[in-house]
Amino acid sequence: MKKPAELENYILTYYQKISDGTITVGKWVKLCYEMIIKGLENKSFFYDSKKAHRAVNFIEKFCHHHEGALAPQNIKLELWQKAMISVIFGIVDEDGTRHFREVLCVVGRKNGKTLIDASIADYMAFCDGEYGARLYFIAPKLQQASLCYDALYQMIKKNPIWTLSPRGAERTSTSSQRTRPLNRSHSHRRSRTV
Repeated sequence: MKKPAELENYILTYYQKISDGTITVGKWVKLCYEMIIKGLENKSFFYDSKKAHRAVNFIEKFCHHHEGALAPQNIKLELWQKAMISVIFGIVDEDGTRHFREVLCVVGRKNGKTLIDASIADYMAFCDGEYGARLYFIAPKLQQASLCYDALYQMIKKNPIWTLSPRGAERTSTSSQRTRPLNRSHSHRRSRTV
C-alpha cells in the first residue's frame, strides 16, 4: 500500500481536469471545487489523504452493486465520486475532525445517486468511528428514500464481512449457543420524511 504522502489527491486531480476543460461540469460544481481549493490554500481547512483514501478504498472493496447487470460486483468509483468522497471524509480542521458533517448530494438522473449514497452510509455506519451515528436519507417521497435504505441493506446482506453464517440469516448467541434469526425489520418504511 502507498504511503499517505504518495496517495493521489482526487480533489486536486478532479479540479485540474475541470480547469483545463478535460471534464465539463456546471458552474455550481466548478464554484464548489474552487472554494475547496482556496480553503486548502488559505489553510481554512486541511486535506487528510489517509482519511480520504480509507473511505474510497472501503467503498471500492466492500460495497457492491445491489441490482442490475453489475450486481453483485464491487463498485468502481469514477473520478467525480472519488473527489466527492474525498471532500466529505478528507477535508478536516486542525484537530483532524471532519469539516463537512452534513452533505447534500445533488446528482443528475441515472448517475448512481442511490448506490453512492448507500455506499457512503455503509462506510459511516461501520468505519467512521462515531458510536450511535444516525444516518438519514431524505427524499420528496418515502418510497424514494426507501430505495437508499434498501440498497444499504442489500450491500450489508451481501458483504461477507457482515455475514456470520453461510445463509447470512442467523447468528449464534454467546450465552446459550443456540441459533436465532437476525432482526431484519424494515423500520425505515414506517418512518416519515420531512
